[in-house]
Amino acid sequence: MKLVLILFLLSSFPLLTSCGGSSGGDGDQLQENTGGSTGGDGAEIIFDSELSEAERQALKESTSAIANYDIDGSQVSRFSQIFGGNRSSSVVKFFEERVNYGLSENTDLIARLVIQPGPAFSQTDLAIIANNPSSGLWFASKLSEPDDLKIKINNQLIDINSSRIGVMRFGTNFTVIETVQQAIVLVHEARHSDCTGGILASDLERLRNQTDMIENTCGHAHDLCSDGPYAGQFACDSHPWGAYAVSAVYSLAIADTCTNCSETDKAIAMTMHFDSASRFLIFNYEDMLNGEFGSPDMSSSNEVRQDL
Repeated sequence: MKLVLILFLLSSFPLLTSCGGSSGGDGDQLQENTGGSTGGDGAEIIFDSELSEAERQALKESTSAIANYDIDGSQVSRFSQIFGGNRSSSVVKFFEERVNYGLSENTDLIARLVIQPGPAFSQTDLAIIANNPSSGLWFASKLSEPDDLKIKINNQLIDINSSRIGVMRFGTNFTVIETVQQAIVLVHEARHSDCTGGILASDLERLRNQTDMIENTCGHAHDLCSDGPYAGQFACDSHPWGAYAVSAVYSLAIADTCTNCSETDKAIAMTMHFDSASRFLIFNYEDMLNGEFGSPDMSSSNEVRQDL
């Protein structure tokens, strides 16, 4: 089985303006965690030991911003349905349910995968702002059965038993953008941990044979943009309530309602709102907000469903 398949959902956020929790699974403790974490009053994320000091500092500042922005989601359509409440505390909970570990872009992700027993693998480095391969890792674990696929983080072997294992990667491009941009990117990427509705057995088979991309909402993968500044890039959504819908709603809440943000931060957030709201194929963003495609389903499932 070619574990390069996990690259399928390395979903990144191209920026127009510049270019958790514990649901993932328990691990086998090998020795003390040496990576550290955000701590403080921000959204919690465990640092991998290979994160640079600049990457750690950027994550501390952006996760603190997520927690401390004074926003009122009641003034923004669909905010409470997405985040489960109207304040930053709900956004923190949303994030921590979906993101647990922060790794560097310089970390060889596939080399961290361990089948018990089994070999390690190699991977070409990626230049990224941030990406969330969690659903792809879960796909790889299902395709590896009956072998037990794990990922090593801070000398722990972490079980990959859910798309919400919450592994995200960060690099230099993340550290050089503004904190408000980082916060919006984090919330956007967190949506990629959701396997909404589970995955079909036929989708896994297509991945196993590398014959086609899957077409459901497990991982909320992006699709090719047909026109505009991102034409030909996997930077648009072909289904409603994906990661760009989440970032559009969140960035609008910052732009329109934040009382402790600078005018510059609110202007950046508004730019990111319009950028995210432009990333939809087939359907219109306003139609989605108006309910023509149903309410947002923010659930996640580990079910492998048989085709009807």
